[in-house]
Amino acid sequence: MQRDALAFQMAQVLDVDRFKFAHIVRSTFDARVRGSMGGLSETISELARRVGGRPTAQQVALAAQQRLTLTRKLLSDTYSAPHLVNLKSRGHLLGVVTDCSAETPMSWIATWLKDVVDVVAFSCELGVRKPALRK
Repeated sequence: MQRDALAFQMAQVLDVDRFKFAHIVRSTFDARVRGSMGGLSETISELARRVGGRPTAQQVALAAQQRLTLTRKLLSDTYSAPHLVNLKSRGHLLGVVTDCSAETPMSWIATWLKDVVDVVAFSCELGVRKPALRK
């Protein structure tokens, strides 16, 4: 899995156990995509602390950059690109509703998607996950 490989790389930078770090990244998915852990740097710092780390600001910044790099790649490498561009060229308005953590909105502006999608709802910014049930 790309995400576990990334967690291992981040753990090395943060000087924490890679298996514990990968586990904590996976087990905090819900909190991260609801935005309850803060921004990317705050989240990385907190996750490292939860597995016994004491990362420096420089370590956190490097780990954040690793996370942003993968996220930009994942957002850019999509099989749906030709279909979305085709729909847009036909005058359709496009929207995306996504469960995501802080690095996705940070990376979004560096991808082709920002020019094709008209409206996007990032769960980490709205504080809810899909499907959010109406009360």
